[in-house]
Amino acid sequence: MMQTIKISLLKKESEINEETSKAEYIKLLTSTIDCTKIKSAQLQEIPVLCQEIFDEMQTYELQYVPTHVGVWIEYTNGNKIENAIELSVLNSIEKYGDQIKKPFAEFFNWTIENPKNN
Repeated sequence: MMQTIKISLLKKESEINEETSKAEYIKLLTSTIDCTKIKSAQLQEIPVLCQEIFDEMQTYELQYVPTHVGVWIEYTNGNKIENAIELSVLNSIEKYGDQIKKPFAEFFNWTIENPKNN
């Protein structure tokens, strides 16, 4: 079961390191969801909740223009998943996807369904 979800608007600071397959980012704004306080009947709504939080976060004026959004998921068993995507790519998914009306929710689902691919 998911314990916490953190969603952050990020500014990319470095290119991807070939050894670690990770880049460096500055966190500009972060929101945390405590999943242990969500009723079990509402757990399937978590991707939609994440989309709503992401949409709200984009309305804030920040010191820097975000380039990416990241998600960090921690499970009650201690496992952790993290992933990030360029905002331009996320916006392209919404603009050109016929069925995709909630691109961050789709990104979130992809992240939890494919934890070894991110």
